[in-house]
Amino acid sequence: MAALLLACGGCGSDERAADTQDRPTSVIHEQTEHVAPAQDVPFQSLEVKAFRTNDVLSDLDVRALAFAGDELWVGTASGAAKLRSDGTGFTDVALDTPGAVVDLVALDAGKVVVAKADRIVIVGSGPPEVWPVAGQKVSAVAVHAGDVLLGSELGVSRVSGSGTTPIAALQGVSVRDLAVGGDTLYVATGAGALRFDLAKGVPLSPWNAPGQLPDDDVRAIAVGSDGATMFAGTATGYARSEPNAAPVIEVAGLGALATGGVRAIAGRGGTLLLGHEIGLSEVTGATRRHLHGERWIGAETVTSVAIASDGTRFVGTPGGVSRHGAKSQTLAEKADALEAMTDQYLRMDGFMSNEVFRSDPWNPSEPVSRTDNDNDGLWTQMQIAAWCFAYATTKDEKYYLRARRSLDVMLLQIDVPGASFENLGKPSGFITRSLVRSDEGALFDQKQAKSNWHLQEYQGATYYWKDDTSADEYTGHFFGLPIYYDLCARDPDERARIAEHVDRAMGYLVDNGYRLIDLDGEPTTHGDWTGLANAVDGLGACIAKGLPKCAAAYGGEGWLNSIQILGFLLASWHVTGNDRYYREYLELAVNQRYAEMVTPLASTLTLTSPKLANHSDHELATLAYFTLLRYEPDPERRETYLNAIREFFTHEKRERNALELGLMAGALEDVDADGAAKTLREIPMDRRSFLLDNSHRKDAKLSPDPDRFDAPQFESVFPYDEIGELEWNGNLLAVVQGADGRPIQGVWPFLLPYWSLRYFRALE
Repeated sequence: MAALLLACGGCGSDERAADTQDRPTSVIHEQTEHVAPAQDVPFQSLEVKAFRTNDVLSDLDVRALAFAGDELWVGTASGAAKLRSDGTGFTDVALDTPGAVVDLVALDAGKVVVAKADRIVIVGSGPPEVWPVAGQKVSAVAVHAGDVLLGSELGVSRVSGSGTTPIAALQGVSVRDLAVGGDTLYVATGAGALRFDLAKGVPLSPWNAPGQLPDDDVRAIAVGSDGATMFAGTATGYARSEPNAAPVIEVAGLGALATGGVRAIAGRGGTLLLGHEIGLSEVTGATRRHLHGERWIGAETVTSVAIASDGTRFVGTPGGVSRHGAKSQTLAEKADALEAMTDQYLRMDGFMSNEVFRSDPWNPSEPVSRTDNDNDGLWTQMQIAAWCFAYATTKDEKYYLRARRSLDVMLLQIDVPGASFENLGKPSGFITRSLVRSDEGALFDQKQAKSNWHLQEYQGATYYWKDDTSADEYTGHFFGLPIYYDLCARDPDERARIAEHVDRAMGYLVDNGYRLIDLDGEPTTHGDWTGLANAVDGLGACIAKGLPKCAAAYGGEGWLNSIQILGFLLASWHVTGNDRYYREYLELAVNQRYAEMVTPLASTLTLTSPKLANHSDHELATLAYFTLLRYEPDPERRETYLNAIREFFTHEKRERNALELGLMAGALEDVDADGAAKTLREIPMDRRSFLLDNSHRKDAKLSPDPDRFDAPQFESVFPYDEIGELEWNGNLLAVVQGADGRPIQGVWPFLLPYWSLRYFRALE
């Protein structure tokens, strides 16, 4: 059952109308019991350390990785190095001469075989031992019973200080890679994998397609940590072969491996690593993870992989080495860690920037830079909501203080432009898109030449405020301010202050006939809530009546903006106690039939059409639905709205959108809390936005339709650690996402869904 909390209907105003004596009492609906709440159990998060600068690895062009015991060796374009015991970087190993390393393998205790194209170098405690290889180009090395085996374009030979001895049965074979399992030598070639019994000196049946390999184009081969399981990477996938078991074959495709083009392979303890021409794949049981982009690896092409005895993975690329480790944490611990980052996003003492920037994304000590954004108020109100959910859940004072600090700036978004309006003899109530203050340096100075920014002194400070505010910003304010009023405001004075600002902002809209009128007396570009139900009886009926905005009202604008304005009015009635807003709500909802627009239909193309889907609208609809469902007093009408949000979710279900699920947990008892928790676990702690082009992936279908920007998109969403950074307003299906690493995404996209799930007890 939902918890129904009665709330004061007149905290901000004593106005009452004689014809509304029987009006309902303002209420707050909160669903706090759920069919299947999620549990915040510990999970393994991926931690990455990048060795990508010459101070930690002298040559970043990595060609080979290998463990000698627990010591990691790396072969590069110019030599070899070992990972230092403290894990901070690599120490160069003295070889005979500089030169590219082709392959590495441990020989015995304290010795490593380093293969160059024309020689084998044995490195131990003393001076390196050099074994020249004449007349062939070394491509791989392996070790069996203390013997060194080399592969080249001529075949396989045994090699020692006295020269090479060809293995006759393996001559004339162009060798790509070598591996030894027990007494069996495996030889990767372009025509499958050859097998040779080293103890008996006889060839064995080849390991090749069909039924044993995905294809015969074998690029990499490796033995598992058990010494018996063999892995082969090919042009299209991989195969695993275990004694007395049929080979396991996986080809890149739907529900399987993300891509082929395997160049490196390693297996240990149930985990298989595949280095591809693009990216890294981890295979563990039925789980598949595909990681690429600079957040995870040094360069897109993976040349080598290795797994330590403790499960730590190392990935070599032409851009250095990445170490992938697992860290056990809970979502609560993750939330605390992200909360600790919030101050770096603050601008003007309270704006929560959606992103900040570093000129060098790899220098965490460099101070971040900030800029203004048209949605400064929207992002900040969403962060305020997160803090108020956190405060109401934990009673921790820090959350209240942070929310209060940002609230003050949000009220300035009404007060500062209000002063400009009043100076012209006009009523105030207009909410600005954004503000900048004179102490922000160049950010402030550059507004002087822009006609859509207005200079205004207010309470001893100087500001520029931006005009042409849209419905987006109003949705944010009428989402965040009521939540603060309900969950954070501590006393009548604080509630009255919020109520006065809400009254001014909503009164301004109502007085102007639901058009947002700018300082110049003209409506803003996207601030019009009139005629939203013009197409309620269908597009044809609207056109036949000669009504305006038929196509927009029919195709999605009527749906979204109706939810918005109805929620604005209910929230204003709840916060101010002014019956005017409830009367206006009934006029729009019932008489003008806006309530009938709240349920999305097949014709709501901004939701239902892959070509026209507007993901920013989906985020705004989520906020607006939350406000509408929270304050609707009529049970029958509220049930209609609940069915509307369920219909909305039928189109969004595939996304596991944590923001949508977290906020709607406040209204629905059957929300997918486990899906939301899974999404939150997958969202990277690393907030840098790196370019991510997933066009090479074969594990999801491309949509036949491009998105509304004519860009390609998938039909399903990848795990959230395999896509670009998000603010919940972008296309999660996009093939190409992200930037160059300099933008650092905000943390509210995690904190708001997390704390809403906690507050509504959908996450325990």
